[in-house]
Amino acid sequence: MDNSSTNPYIPQESEEIRNKVYQRQSPFGKIVKIAFIVTGVVSILVGIGLFFVIPMTSKDDKDARMALANVLQPTDQISKDVPVASELGFSLRYDNQRFTGEARVQGPEQTTATKTLGASYDNNDLRTKRDYEYVAITPVESTDSSRSMVTLPPQLQVSTETTIDALKKTMEKPEYADLSQLNAFVKMQTDLRMAKKVADDKTVVTIEDSKPTAQTINDVQYQKVRYITKNDNYRISNELYEDCYYTIQNERPYAACVTGVRPNNLKAAALVEQVLQTISYQKTTTSKAEESKKSDAVSRINSPVTLAQATDTDTKKNETETDKSSTKDDVKQPQSDEESPLIAKKAEYNDNAASLRSIAITQPSVVRIGTIYCADIALKTADGATAAQLTDACAGNVNSGVIVSSDGYVATTGHAVRYSTKEAINGYINFAESRTEMFDRLQRVLDYLVKAKIINQSDAEYMKNGAGTGDQEALAKIENITSMIPDNFVSATKEEYSYSIQPSDKPIVINRTAASKPSFAYSDTVISAKFVVANYDSSKSKRTTFSGDNSANDTGLLKMEGSFQNVAVGSSDEVRSNANLNTVGFPAYTDSGLTVDKVRNMPVVTQSTVQQVYKDKLLIQTNAPVVPGNDGAPTVNQAGSLVGFATYGSLYCPDQLCFASGTVRSTSELLAMLNKENISLGSQSKATKTWTRAIDEYFKGNYQAAAAHFASAGDQYGYNVNAAVLQKLAASKQGTQGDTSLANQGVSAMIWSLVVLVILTILLVIVYIVHRKRIDSLQVGHYGVQTPVSPASSTPYAQPLAPAVPQGVSNLGQWQDQGVQSNTPQSYVSPTPSYQQPQANSSWLQQTNHQSLPAQEQPMQNPAYATPIQQPPQPVQPLNPNLPSTPPAPVQQSNVPPQAPPAAPQVSSEDPFYR
Repeated sequence: MDNSSTNPYIPQESEEIRNKVYQRQSPFGKIVKIAFIVTGVVSILVGIGLFFVIPMTSKDDKDARMALANVLQPTDQISKDVPVASELGFSLRYDNQRFTGEARVQGPEQTTATKTLGASYDNNDLRTKRDYEYVAITPVESTDSSRSMVTLPPQLQVSTETTIDALKKTMEKPEYADLSQLNAFVKMQTDLRMAKKVADDKTVVTIEDSKPTAQTINDVQYQKVRYITKNDNYRISNELYEDCYYTIQNERPYAACVTGVRPNNLKAAALVEQVLQTISYQKTTTSKAEESKKSDAVSRINSPVTLAQATDTDTKKNETETDKSSTKDDVKQPQSDEESPLIAKKAEYNDNAASLRSIAITQPSVVRIGTIYCADIALKTADGATAAQLTDACAGNVNSGVIVSSDGYVATTGHAVRYSTKEAINGYINFAESRTEMFDRLQRVLDYLVKAKIINQSDAEYMKNGAGTGDQEALAKIENITSMIPDNFVSATKEEYSYSIQPSDKPIVINRTAASKPSFAYSDTVISAKFVVANYDSSKSKRTTFSGDNSANDTGLLKMEGSFQNVAVGSSDEVRSNANLNTVGFPAYTDSGLTVDKVRNMPVVTQSTVQQVYKDKLLIQTNAPVVPGNDGAPTVNQAGSLVGFATYGSLYCPDQLCFASGTVRSTSELLAMLNKENISLGSQSKATKTWTRAIDEYFKGNYQAAAAHFASAGDQYGYNVNAAVLQKLAASKQGTQGDTSLANQGVSAMIWSLVVLVILTILLVIVYIVHRKRIDSLQVGHYGVQTPVSPASSTPYAQPLAPAVPQGVSNLGQWQDQGVQSNTPQSYVSPTPSYQQPQANSSWLQQTNHQSLPAQEQPMQNPAYATPIQQPPQPVQPLNPNLPSTPPAPVQQSNVPPQAPPAAPQVSSEDPFYR
């Protein structure tokens, strides 16, 4: 046989299948294949292009960064340092918004033991270099303090009034033998202080001095001594301390003392310590001959003669012009009238983009919190009778806080939102509408103290007279009045808290009238808030905290109504030493008042470095003190996550040994309190995400996208006053050298193109695979498809089966003509073609077909192998020789003549089937 197409055992393709195969083999398959190859190659090229273009999408534009910093912290509102330089060998500087300064030059040469004081100068006049021998730096207070009965804040006093010749003369005394010059100077100053234990009013005070300890500040070696003064006169105890740092530089003694630190002004102590850190020493320009002429003058120390004078700088401020003029004619005129310029502070974030980013992200969430606590207080005597009724006694303060949830939760310190009843007694006096009303209220409280036999009438007269003259000891006793009243003598009714939140640049306003208690003026920009929870022990007085007994926890939570921009609350567990932190809060004054209208009404930044982390106390100590008003302000890390709350002053300083340091309460307290109260903060608001995206795009230099996001952020959160300004700034930066907007647009287009190309390539590959599988299923070829043989079968190959002849059919040819098809398996192809059928089968066929049909009825013979041989049904015989191969009994057919078997096929080498 020359062509396998005539093989009866191989299925043949129909014309219909051939047409379908031809259609599938049309150019469609080639087009699909070419298309996915092209898209794949283009995708690779786009990916390679992205590799080169992406680095061009971000630039560090320092000028743009500085412009953003100037929006957040305007240069005209940022405080500057006032330089103070003395021709006597020392210099310092102080913040002109947080402090005031005054100084005194050397007096004229004297021939008697009495020393005439030199001329005094203050503030900007100090920028001219003169021979200052005494400089005092005092924190700024609000106008409320001028009419309130509160003591002055701590003060830094720097003095070089003791000359080296005077010191050497003192060292000739026997008790100074074997002492170094520095130790002798310390002893000399301490002896002078100890000799002044009797005040002008003949009362005696107790002064204790600590053992001198070495301390290095700004690379200068000092001997530090703490002087603790206790005044138990007039039935009410006062206590203050002064830290003095002594050194000798360039053959000249110097003393720098932080004076007048009391329980009620302890918070400001760290501020003046920060100024002390700026002191440096240079060689003096005054000759030794000039110094020797002054050596016989009485040495004047930092602390004046009496305790009252030590902290009462009002007497200096109230000097008459006559006294000043008479002195100026005799004193040495300044050698140089050149005025030094103010020193602009260089913020750390100018060179630290990550720090500026964290500040920018946090600032819209920072708020100012106003708190007023009011109550009607009944003051009782020992027998339980009410001796005085204080109606609408109120205490209040302004602090900072931060929005921690999009639905209006505001977190801050606990002492910013909770007060004790006794604190309202002091507020009752100081929150009076006028000075006259204030003295009337003071008299009412003093009368009660006399009636309750807590103080005598003479004590009351001393305090009232001292309040009128500004005597610091009398004012300190008035501040400590409540410490003398037993707790069971005080009861409060109609207690009421009110809170106001300032989220923008519009300040908090207090309504004050003589007929009503103070209240907040709410508006669209000053929002009312409600108290939620606080973890703080308000029963601890300022006197107990002054001794170091602080509340173990200090966290508070308020709630506003509305949708707000919030900050992400992080974990302080990751804070480590030397990490950079930023505290963002609203500034205020040092006197714990409610007046804020004369300070900047936008958040300011205090940058600091972590000195130590006290995890057992949940405290973080930094190297920068917290400024007034920032009590409760958020402290964030470089990523812009909240890690703690700043506490103003040294209240939580471990062991009260911190110097010029700040304290941050860990967010662990807040998270624990929220968990206890089952409060969920939720996720960041849409406005927060938009604002963060705008800041990130701006820092990348993508100013076009940044401008769009700033505009959206302003629309989403109306209290964000910087959004519109930064939108204009970003728009103005478009087209500049640092603008990467075009590169970012190109990257966006390339990324979208790459995504589309990858998806298209995948789809084309899928189409191509499906197309090929469809062709494979239709195009079986001449030889059909091999059917795998089950490995479990013991007969790998079986003979083709002939269809079974129904009973009653005597003419096999006729049966075939009726359309009965052979049941020979169409898919079977023998791996070893052989057409030699078993002899038993041949005999059986001869006996069946030829014996059953008559000769005239035999069907016409087809050509060899043109028609498959029809065989009766028979079981498949295994090729295993061990099994019986007996053929089945032949079916009895009558008058069918036997048909000769076909001749064996000739194998043709031209047909590949037989190769």
